[in-house]
Amino acid sequence: LYSLKDYPLVKRIFILAGYKAQLFRNLYDRKNYEGRPICVISENVPLGTGGALINALHKTKTTSGFVINADTITTTDLNTLESYAREKQSDGAIACTKLVDSHDFGIVEADRLGRLKSFKRGAGKQPLAAVTFNGVFNFQESFVGKLNSNVEIQRRFAEGNLLSLENDVLADRSYEIVVHESAENVFNDVGT
Repeated sequence: LYSLKDYPLVKRIFILAGYKAQLFRNLYDRKNYEGRPICVISENVPLGTGGALINALHKTKTTSGFVINADTITTTDLNTLESYAREKQSDGAIACTKLVDSHDFGIVEADRLGRLKSFKRGAGKQPLAAVTFNGVFNFQESFVGKLNSNVEIQRRFAEGNLLSLENDVLADRSYEIVVHESAENVFNDVGT
């Protein structure tokens, strides 16, 4: 939460909690941080990051915002990421960092125009320099509209399937997601 103090464009904070949801509700629900209300949205069953986003969008009617993985430590500038998505007239932008050793992380591939082409799993035990998603996604109103009208994703969500943000939701080529790679983005995944 501390890192959000520098971003006035963030008006409300939603914590999407599956694991230890009651603990998060006790600590943060209906509280404020820097004048911004906090709401904890819990999952009755594990939904995956993509499913948690859909659940939150259904409950909040939010039309744009950020998804920030809780186990990610990053210096991604949210203002820059959001501006980049708008400048490119895209449905959203993912923050990426080039790592010298990305074998533990998914590798991001972009097309020649900088649009997300695919996510691939890491290369196993061999070090591999590659661009990786650093756990910060900006979504625009157009993304929410397309996601809400995506019959297949909504059906899978309604059936209680786990939905990965990267491999299920963003892998759908009907969204125009741009890759924002920045050397300034410090990235550490403390969950891996």
